[in-house]
Amino acid sequence: MLDLNSRGQTSGHVNAAIEAALVVANRATPPRTYLGGSRLGHACERALQFEFVKAPKDDGADFNGRLLRIFGIGHALEDVAVAWLRAAGFDLYTRRGGGEDGEQFGFSVAGGRIRGHVDGVLAGGPAIPGMAFPALWECKTMNAKSWRETSSKGVAASKPIYAAQIAVY
Repeated sequence: MLDLNSRGQTSGHVNAAIEAALVVANRATPPRTYLGGSRLGHACERALQFEFVKAPKDDGADFNGRLLRIFGIGHALEDVAVAWLRAAGFDLYTRRGGGEDGEQFGFSVAGGRIRGHVDGVLAGGPAIPGMAFPALWECKTMNAKSWRETSSKGVAASKPIYAAQIAVY
């Protein structure tokens, strides 16, 4: 019989196994050969310089499994948000050529050492006060506390890295 009141640690062990697998997969992923547009708003210029010249990371500075799970959820929710926007009547392009096999819309400067890719371009949609087309679309997911802060203070004050990314794009 399934005991739904169990105080066992099964979920903790499952999460630990998932997170360990994510860390292994992340370590096997080749590092970027460029500084991403999403990093340009970082407050520490030295950190950006280290990334730009590909300085090795300090021990333990890689993303942990919990953070990799959060990133994965964000990527999955982006696909959900695309479907919602299209269902609501927005003409949203996320890849060149209109198909999902094309490249993302982006830019490249400094001999390809600095690059960025937008999540999408809204070419049209329902009439919404204050909104014009075309418009760049960036999809960010955040927890409730971060959302409340962003809603009350605005993107520039609460998430300056996001604001810089949006401005660069």
